[in-house]
Amino acid sequence: MSRATVVRLVRLVGPPSSVVGVVDVPSAQRLSIVLVGPKDGALADARVLTAPVGAGRTEVRLLLPQDAEPGETDAELLWDGGTVDVRVVVLGRTAVQVRPRTVQVAAAAGAVVPVAVHVVNCGNVAVEVAKVAVLAFEESETLEAAIVAGLSGKAKGLERWGVVADTVAARQAGPARIVVTDGAGPLLPGADAWVAADVHVPEGLGGADHAGTWELAGARVRVELQVQASDPKPRSRRPSTKEGP
Repeated sequence: MSRATVVRLVRLVGPPSSVVGVVDVPSAQRLSIVLVGPKDGALADARVLTAPVGAGRTEVRLLLPQDAEPGETDAELLWDGGTVDVRVVVLGRTAVQVRPRTVQVAAAAGAVVPVAVHVVNCGNVAVEVAKVAVLAFEESETLEAAIVAGLSGKAKGLERWGVVADTVAARQAGPARIVVTDGAGPLLPGADAWVAADVHVPEGLGGADHAGTWELAGARVRVELQVQASDPKPRSRRPSTKEGP
């Protein structure tokens, strides 16, 4: 009675930039490895890199287009001594680029200021540009000021950490809303968009420099705010009661 042949399926797993697995191919034969898979799709443009793993094994690394869709695909690795059946498992990867990374705003407390950034989805899964975001402004160099306060005061031990925490809390401002006016919604892999938004500066914000972080589709945008003094309201002039000659 003949035994059934067991075919060992090797998994190559990772994001598009590094799909990795180890196969039973002697390191001396690794340069002969060729990937054979579907003629359409990401594997058609795959680049194959190899590295020795001991005398009888080889690490195989596939470099795929950055927008290769997540999923599994069966393929073969051909080499001078035979064939290795592989299953290529592409993982989802979120990668978003935003320019500029820092947005500078100069406005009075309570003002609404328009800003715009360019967003590029460099990953292989869709990301969401939220319609509304909330950030907390704090005075610039808050951490530095808190450390100085903790070290320069009379407090010792754990009390110093209390001084640091109190200093950070005292320099926090109220939450600020960022409302996206153009560009909200899903952003597909490889796509880009200009995102326009209004920054709602909190009322009663002191006249110091503040900064906060805008979480945008998985990326972080630093918002630096220079609070300007409000324009004084014009004083009404009372009508003159002085009679003429």
